[in-house]
Amino acid sequence: MSRTMNYVVLNEITHAIEGQRPASIERFVQLAYAHQSAALLLPFYMYSWHPHEWQEYTLWVADPLPAILNHATYMAVDAPALHAASSIKRYFYSASMIAPLSEANPTARSVEHWVYHLSRQYYRLQQKTHLIDTHHQIPSTWLSRRQKALLHKEA
Repeated sequence: MSRTMNYVVLNEITHAIEGQRPASIERFVQLAYAHQSAALLLPFYMYSWHPHEWQEYTLWVADPLPAILNHATYMAVDAPALHAASSIKRYFYSASMIAPLSEANPTARSVEHWVYHLSRQYYRLQQKTHLIDTHHQIPSTWLSRRQKALLHKEA
């Protein structure tokens, strides 16, 4: 994802979790259970900012939410209409393969529900990124400083 997309994802998840700064991936997942908007941003945030930690967490955790989010995100970004980059498709394909869906421990919502909402979320993120890239000539140095400030608050 582009630097602008990373910035948009960071701003969106900060807003979704009401400015809370989770110290761990486990805490992020707990917030995702509490706020559906955070759950819809969680895979994109982890892809942008903590890709290796997210895959490792998904591999070892018994919680079904990360696995279902990975599967649904892969299906969502694989839709031809979204024109997602091959790197994000590969990432979520591999993330979905390391943690199979559990029939014994399902989430409250179906995979189809998650796919629908994640594809809409990704489209909204693309639109916001496009708006910033084309209509607002924001210097990349400002984006870097803003991202560092938001990440510093997170720590």
